[in-house]
Amino acid sequence: MLKKRLNSDSRTGIYARDAEAMLKKIITLEWYALLLCIISIPLFESPKSIFLVISAILFLIRHYIEKDYKSVLLAKDPRIGLLALAFVSSLSAVFALHPFLAFQGSMDFLKMYALFIIVASDFSDGKYIKTIILAIVASTTIGTGWGLANFMIGREATFELLSVGHVNHSSIYLALSLTVIIAYLEHLKTTSEKIFFYISSIILIAAFVIASSRASFLAFGAAMLMVFICMEKKKQFVSFSVMFFLITAVLIYFVDMTLLTKDYSFRDASLKTRLNLWSKGWEMFLSHPILGVGAKHFKFYNPFEYGSHAHNLLINTLAQFGIAGFSALMVFFYFILRSLKAAYKRNMLWSSACGAFIIVLMNGMFNTTLHSEHGLLFVLISAMISGNRLKVPADK
Repeated sequence: MLKKRLNSDSRTGIYARDAEAMLKKIITLEWYALLLCIISIPLFESPKSIFLVISAILFLIRHYIEKDYKSVLLAKDPRIGLLALAFVSSLSAVFALHPFLAFQGSMDFLKMYALFIIVASDFSDGKYIKTIILAIVASTTIGTGWGLANFMIGREATFELLSVGHVNHSSIYLALSLTVIIAYLEHLKTTSEKIFFYISSIILIAAFVIASSRASFLAFGAAMLMVFICMEKKKQFVSFSVMFFLITAVLIYFVDMTLLTKDYSFRDASLKTRLNLWSKGWEMFLSHPILGVGAKHFKFYNPFEYGSHAHNLLINTLAQFGIAGFSALMVFFYFILRSLKAAYKRNMLWSSACGAFIIVLMNGMFNTTLHSEHGLLFVLISAMISGNRLKVPADK
């Protein structure tokens, strides 16, 4: 009897070790798939989705084994709002003119939800976050360099950040990336890190200025003002600001900058077009108040040649997803604010997340933020502060 029990205990120990080894492999694969997804966001169209799906599947397997998948899927943080947005947009697709197209559009929110829960639940420790920051900065720098080269040789009429696309969307992505750099500058330790981040800053600032997006400039300026007010250590922020203004001055002097020649009055053609789009978006909401017209369906109800979306985050949400989608968006914003409050002075990326939220809100007045690549980057930044585990170093 004793021999049988010993044999049984031995087999149990072996099974436990095998299960632990398998779980470690799953975690490792989940991490590398996530990292490849993050690197691909500004660079490649399809790979980011493929790697995100792989990481999400491994995430589900991992938490099924750990028996906590219900708690991580429905934790009371911004993931609830993202899940609500994904659900409402999918439901809206059922009643849309072209359900399959609308369902494709609703995948943006599901991707954001998946990215958020993976990072916030599994990889919000300091060692992971530092690698994620490096991946964000490196991939954005590579994509920006490539986009600048295409612009300089005349291959593209405007600056575009590879898979991010349109100049306005690229500007939003650059603004969000710059908030990450600013927040992390004071935590750089080695000379090689400092050189890399400052070179990246120069490239991203140059592209941001050349892109000449007025809405992005306004939003970035407001975000930087808030970061400056709330940051305790301002030395690195001041050096970044000086660098930003010097690069802007040099580019204005040597490059033909459209930012200076644009019309800033109410007669501006771009503003007039947006006013028409806002009006049409409001009409769409009034005619489809509950669930909206469906994702990617703005163009089917828009009589103007220009505009596949409302160029306003709130109006676009009302038009495409109705009051249900707008309510889900407010839930998401509520939990974002709650996570920012919880992370204040506890997480070294708090200023980055706060700046990113301001950019989404202010730029969202003139562009449809929170979708595609810049939507993924925003939820990635938000996820990195949700666990509050990347602590602000104590003063020495």
